[in-house]
Amino acid sequence: MRVLPWLGAGFLACLIVGCAVAPYQIAVSENPCAYEATAAKELDDWLKQVALNGQITVEGKDGVVFHVGETDFAKAHGLGTETFKDEEWCIRSFGHDVVLTGGGRRGTLYAVSHFLEDQCDVRFWMDDETDVPTAKPLSFGVLDCRGRPFFRRRNVFRADGADPRSAVRC
Repeated sequence: MRVLPWLGAGFLACLIVGCAVAPYQIAVSENPCAYEATAAKELDDWLKQVALNGQITVEGKDGVVFHVGETDFAKAHGLGTETFKDEEWCIRSFGHDVVLTGGGRRGTLYAVSHFLEDQCDVRFWMDDETDVPTAKPLSFGVLDCRGRPFFRRRNVFRADGADPRSAVRC
């Protein structure tokens, strides 16, 4: 397992001022595939904007670790990517550990997008239109969500060269 510590300006503020809540961490497998690395970076980029000073609690516990994709932790809890159908996604908490994973090449990306939209209130409208709430300490209860896109094939053809990241989010 490879842990990517959250090290933003908020982390430095916690060191100087002394925060009561430990910043979150993002864990990926030892050799994450491209979509897992992309999902982990996407999660970190947006959490830096919405989690004030990296303060996140889950089930009343701080020091949250997000396990993104095919991690040993996810597999140990029966959430290996092989257990999911193509594009199926899952968000599940185990105390302060949160698994964001799914099947196929997009399931993990969809898990991150759903977490950001459904739990963190980030809204991805279009390539250049996103609503980001004001940063605040984030607190979540038990997380247990699972889903799969309703449509098997979703194509929206646009001539303006849409951002592929935006296409995955939507």
